[in-house]
Amino acid sequence: MSDSRFTLRVSSDEMTAVAAVDPGPAYSLEDVQVALRTAGVTFMASDSPLKAFVAALADETFETPEIIVAEGRPLTLGMQGRFEPAFPMGIQPGVLNPDGTIDFLDRELLKPLTKGEYIGKLYPPVAGSAGCTVTGRTLEAPAARPVKLQPGPGVIVEDDGRVVAAQTGVLVYAAGQNVHIDVAQQHQHKGNVDLRSGNLRMDGSLRIQGNIQQQFVVYATGNIDIKGDIESGSVQSGGTLRVEGRVRGGQSAQVTAASDVSVRHAEGADIRSGGLLQAISAVNSELHAVDIQIAGTVRGGRTEAEHTIILQEAGSRRAGTPTHIAAGIPLERPLSDLNFAVKASKLARTGRQRSGLRDTGDRNKGGKAERIRASLGPEELTRKSEFAARRSELLRRAYVQVLGAAHPGVTIQLGYHNLQIEERTSGMRFLYDPEKKQIRKERPIT
Repeated sequence: MSDSRFTLRVSSDEMTAVAAVDPGPAYSLEDVQVALRTAGVTFMASDSPLKAFVAALADETFETPEIIVAEGRPLTLGMQGRFEPAFPMGIQPGVLNPDGTIDFLDRELLKPLTKGEYIGKLYPPVAGSAGCTVTGRTLEAPAARPVKLQPGPGVIVEDDGRVVAAQTGVLVYAAGQNVHIDVAQQHQHKGNVDLRSGNLRMDGSLRIQGNIQQQFVVYATGNIDIKGDIESGSVQSGGTLRVEGRVRGGQSAQVTAASDVSVRHAEGADIRSGGLLQAISAVNSELHAVDIQIAGTVRGGRTEAEHTIILQEAGSRRAGTPTHIAAGIPLERPLSDLNFAVKASKLARTGRQRSGLRDTGDRNKGGKAERIRASLGPEELTRKSEFAARRSELLRRAYVQVLGAAHPGVTIQLGYHNLQIEERTSGMRFLYDPEKKQIRKERPIT
């Protein structure tokens, strides 16, 4: 629209009306309003620009190529509903240790949670507000949609949107338009435990479809099933442990379970069970359990049980491999602390080797070995006393049974008593004779 002094123009988005002004006579507010209506301007979010324009026209010398005369009201976008997690998303590059180093083997693939632990918060959508152009056209704000949260039975959604764990377990989370969240007490890991996954730790039961690779750690408070092998990795189960493949040990690798353990083959492994330990064969391994059953051969290493050991063959007929088979030996309790006890023992042995400290009787009297003994407190002395009493009790019913052959080089131990196998012995059971205070052999009646 053109007037004798100014020209009005509506912007392409219809959100502003601007004027180009030349010098000329002053205009009243009513005159400008008529001009605006003629130009199609029917709405103003505020009359401030119009008043400023009329005030400027009072100066007959005022001129400008562009001045805002009217403004529309922009729409206000709302906020979509969302779930804001309180945990790091996805696999992490590593975990920062307290000393500032990074543990690249721990990538937090599994996110363990305890009952009542805060998981995140669900936020409802916030609606936007409509706008209007200077021409009077309404601008509708897009609808703000709520996020669809699909909670499982393992979580609780509180009235304020807080999501907490209803039970102890591992987080199950899938993001998207529909957010699925749960805390499960069972988890299936479909690949290997390696640098891609990092260590796996959880409260509950865990099934692993692949292998546990060297230096990696798997921990679960419940049962653990491993489809593949343990290749110099460490596994600790608060329930049963089943390994369909082999267990190969390493310098610091250890496999422990509070209950039964079954493996196919153990090689250089350290395996400890709070129940029955079953294997097809074991070579140069440390086996400790309440009861042990080996379907095949035990060659080298130490096999130790509280009650009974039944195996097919002990030692090697070719090389006379030193093989120690012991029953009537109390297990360390609690088994959950055994991992740390064994590591401490290894460190102590390493320290003694480095320092040259050896217990050589009176020769070191008053030396380091004596000071270590003297440092044992009442609790440690009580524990050792209870251990000795338990050992005597177990000795009355403990036995070792070799269904096949026990070869020279095998040592049978019951409690504190040892028997060296000097010639091949077949189909024998070894028991303790309390009258003669020695190990006796008998051929079981079949």
